[in-house]
Amino acid sequence: AGYSDTSQIFLLIVLDTPQVMTARSGDGLDSYESEATMIDITGAAGLEQYDGQHIVFSIDPNETWWPSDTSLPLGEPSTGSVHVLE
Repeated sequence: AGYSDTSQIFLLIVLDTPQVMTARSGDGLDSYESEATMIDITGAAGLEQYDGQHIVFSIDPNETWWPSDTSLPLGEPSTGSVHVLE
């Protein structure tokens, strides 16, 4: 679309298999469980060093959000807090 920023870069964790996870609703008032195939980590700092690598990680469900709009990646959760374990 003409209003899109085609230079925007998204950082994603693509999960090995879909995972059922609990995260905050887009309005922040509640949490709910749904299936995710990837997690948007664009807002997380210091993860560029893991680009293209297989990692084991944890996230805090209280700092992870299901989208309330058509943000990319569509329907997938986002977080700014990723803890790489391996």
